[in-house]
Amino acid sequence: MSDDVQSDRDKAIIRVMKSLARLRAHGDVLPVRRSNGVAPIVVVLPSDRVGDVEEQVHDAGGVANVIIAETNGFVIWSWDCTVPASEDALQVHEHSTMEMFRLWCESREDGIASYDLVRELAYQF
Repeated sequence: MSDDVQSDRDKAIIRVMKSLARLRAHGDVLPVRRSNGVAPIVVVLPSDRVGDVEEQVHDAGGVANVIIAETNGFVIWSWDCTVPASEDALQVHEHSTMEMFRLWCESREDGIASYDLVRELAYQF
């Protein structure tokens, strides 16, 4: 990983953590909490790959608050990789970026209940 990307990541993590501390005064904004009160957090950049984020969540115990740190704010997702995908799960390639995934999810009127991470994804036109 280059110094520039690491620097951007460090800045994003600091910005997100400071914002979460300020928001905490207005109540808990993190949807995922363990029984012991710990809220696992995975801060990601829009350019991070979905497969890498899935791995980080798995390493954090399988369920985490995934925070996509964007230029002017952030988005918090509850991410659970312990639950099997539903029949109508959205198929997402592991090399898709988080920005692509977020935009795809936001464009769907029916919302996203689950996704299925795939290593190869073929589209037929």
